[in-house]
Parts: sequence; C-alpha cells; structure tokens
Amino acid sequence: MKQLTKRLAILTLCSGLLTLTAQAQGPTLDPSFAITSAVGNSAPTFPQIYDLVQQPDGKLIVAGELATLNNLPVNKVCRLLPNGQVDASFSAAQTDGDVFSVALQPDGKLLIAGNFRNVGGRPQIGIARLLPTGALDPGFSSPLGSTPNYSSRVQKVVVQSALGIIILGDMIPPGSGTGSFFLARLTEDTGALDPTFQPIFNTFDIRDVLAQPNGRLVFSGQPRLIGGQQCNVWGTLPNGALDPAFVPLPGTVEAYGLVRDPGTGNLYVTGAVPGMALDREPVRLLPNGVRDLTFNTAGAFVAGSQVGNISSLAVQPNGRLLLGGTIPTTPSSYVGSWRLLPSGARDPSYQASNGPGAAAFKVLVQPDGALVFGGYFSTAGGFALNCLARMLDPNVLAINKQQAEAGLVAWPVPAREVLHLRLAPGGGPVPVALLDALGRTVLARSAAADQTALALPMAGLPPGAYLLRVAYPSGPVLRRVAVE
Repeated sequence: MKQLTKRLAILTLCSGLLTLTAQAQGPTLDPSFAITSAVGNSAPTFPQIYDLVQQPDGKLIVAGELATLNNLPVNKVCRLLPNGQVDASFSAAQTDGDVFSVALQPDGKLLIAGNFRNVGGRPQIGIARLLPTGALDPGFSSPLGSTPNYSSRVQKVVVQSALGIIILGDMIPPGSGTGSFFLARLTEDTGALDPTFQPIFNTFDIRDVLAQPNGRLVFSGQPRLIGGQQCNVWGTLPNGALDPAFVPLPGTVEAYGLVRDPGTGNLYVTGAVPGMALDREPVRLLPNGVRDLTFNTAGAFVAGSQVGNISSLAVQPNGRLLLGGTIPTTPSSYVGSWRLLPSGARDPSYQASNGPGAAAFKVLVQPDGALVFGGYFSTAGGFALNCLARMLDPNVLAINKQQAEAGLVAWPVPAREVLHLRLAPGGGPVPVALLDALGRTVLARSAAADQTALALPMAGLPPGAYLLRVAYPSGPVLRRVAVE
C-alpha cells in the first residue's frame, strides 16, 4: 500500500497555484479513496455509474449498473463513506430496473429515477423516494403508469426548490396506455402530479432540465419554434410558462447537458452549436440566456474519426470547466475527461491521460477540490480501476491574486512523520490548519509574526488526502497534501 501511495500521491505544492507548469499537472488518483472491485447487474458484468451526488456530510450516493462494490451487495444504489468504503448503515431498497438519476432533498431523503416498476417489493414506477437509511419512503407514491408491454421511464429527476420535483422522461398516466407525457412536476409531500405546472413544451425531445435558485427552469433539447426562430435552449417561469427575461438560444441542432456556474450565474450547455470539432462541445450562456462569445473553444478539442461526446459538466470553484465523456485525442484513442479554462481554451495543466480511460458519464467537484468520476471505464490514473475514481488536481479551488502571491510551500509529498512548511511573512500570527475530507480540523497551529518555517507533526493521522489552510491577513491559501 505504501508503494502504491507513493506512486499515486504526486501533488505539486508550490506558490502561485494558477501557474500552468509541468509540475502543476494533474489529475492523480486519491490514495485515500479505495474502490477495489465492482460488478454489474447483468451481462456484461462490467459495472456502470450513471449518476452520483454528495451529501452535506461528505458521503457519496452512487447509482447505476451495480450488484456489488468493494465485495459488498449494493442493489444499484449505494452510499459511500468519504474513504470510498460502502456505508453499511445505508441499505437501498431493491429495484427491478436501472436507476439513471438521483437527487437529494433538503431533508436528507433521496429521490431515484429510472426504468423500474417495483422498489422494495412495492409498485413504484419510474420514480421513488428513499429514507436516509435507504428504505422505501411509504409516504411517497409514484403517479406514473405502465402496460404489459411498456412502463414509464424517468431519465432525470431534479428538485425545484420549495416548489416540487421535476421529472423528465417518457411517461404514461396510471391505468392508461395512452396520453404519453415527457415532463412533469410532482408534489414534495406525496409525489402526486402537480396540475399547476403547465410547461410550454411537453415533448419527447427535451434532453435536460436545470432548476435555478429562484425556482425558474432552463431546458435543452431539439430545436423548436420560439418567437419565430428555431431555438434549442429556453427558460421558463416556475409554473412552466415561457420566461420573458430569458432569451432562447437560437440553434438548429440538438442541445444536451446543462450546468450553472454558482459564482457567476452563467450557464454551460453542450451540443447547441453545429460545426464544432466534438459532438456536444460546450458553449457558455450569460444568466439571461444570451450566448457569451468570449468563451471560445476553437482548437480545444481534437476531432476523431469516431465521434466522441460530452456526457457531464461541472464548474470548478476557480471557474474552469471540467468535462466527462468519451473525448477523442486521436482518430482512434479517447480519454474520459477534459478541462477548459474560463476562456474556453484547453487547460494545459490538466493531463487527461492521467484520468479515467474513457466514458466518464458523471463528474463531480467536491468542496475540498477533489474530483469524482463515475462511468464505464476500466482504468484511471494508469491503474486498473473500474467505474468510479476520486482524483486530486492542484488547479481546482478558487484563489485570487493576493492569495497566489502570499506563497506557501509544503514538503515532503507524501508526508509521513512531519510536514514542513515555508510561509510568507505574515505580519502577525498566522493560523495554520489541516482539514480532512469532511472539512473537519484535525490539526491546528499558529505561526508567529514573520515566522517563515513551520513543522507539522503527521504521526498518528490516517493515510489519505488533506487540505492545508494558511490564513494570511490578505486571505487564506489552500494546498492539498497527502499523508501516508
């Protein structure tokens, strides 16, 4: 394990975290996150992760084609501890079909969506809610129907804050083989269909939905006529009516995934513009829907003879855009992730060949800056590792110019008995803290005025990744460190 840790924990700890140098390239596997084995539910038995979400306590909810994870049964949905081990206190109710999408409610309950008919031995078609223990919530009932030959299928579930639950898929009402619908809102209490939600479009070709903090919605999909022109991204009021403050995006091709930058309110959407090197190449929209032409991806991707695509997007705290999918690097080779600078240019500090081998269906940026990838891949970081990986990278967390100039060097990496720090003169006492994956302080010291060297004892700390925080008067500086 020590030898593996040495190979994996190649973290660069230097001043000027935003400097794009060879020494600041990632990602690298997080040695504290151990996924040793996974098996799918059916032939082929190779597992797949379709969706994942992080709870406020740092635990991960994972869903997909999963029968076992780390040699334990997981029933297609499972919860992982921050170290990657299966949380034995969570036992998800068994589904008889796949789970494609999950969403956490503020009360800790978990919504699951897919092509199942039964959950926990009870009829629950396409949508169900689990208690924090994983048991089926008896107070929530699916309002969807099925026939002997067809069952409602929910592809995406999203919580619309304080208003209800948005579901997207191919659905029929109960007790009927007719009257298909593709978009609906359910009530938060029982899951009943909400008749006050009347979307302007309710067709099969809606690909994604994004719930804004103000309750308004943004949709992507096949082009449709709005205001006399074809548009593939549009916004609605909370009740589903067209949002007059959101400018629909003109487009003649299909638009796919949506994500919002919480720092700026800007939106990213994939596949909205024709003629790009990569299928589903992203574009950026201003909060009002107008395309931001300062985001230019020209030359950021390599066109392959077999078309790749982007399956998932995540905005990092420093504004860089992390992409997961099947992304060609040559006409015959692919990687599972990519990263763009805020300008749209490829991020040269991100070595995609170090990440998932291919087919990363879902990417997630954790609060401590770690990157989680789920999908259908067999390698990550150059090691045999299937479907799920957590990786570390030095260019994830936000940092301003003053923080970059403050300076912080830490060594050795990984640390064993002692972690040595070289600090910038602080002009006064400077608090230094070491945080674990849940953000808890496990070690705290204070550097005296103008002290430039400090040694932190590491003995007794569990091996893994930590966040080092030095609270300079001009602002905190953050570095990731590894302990073995």
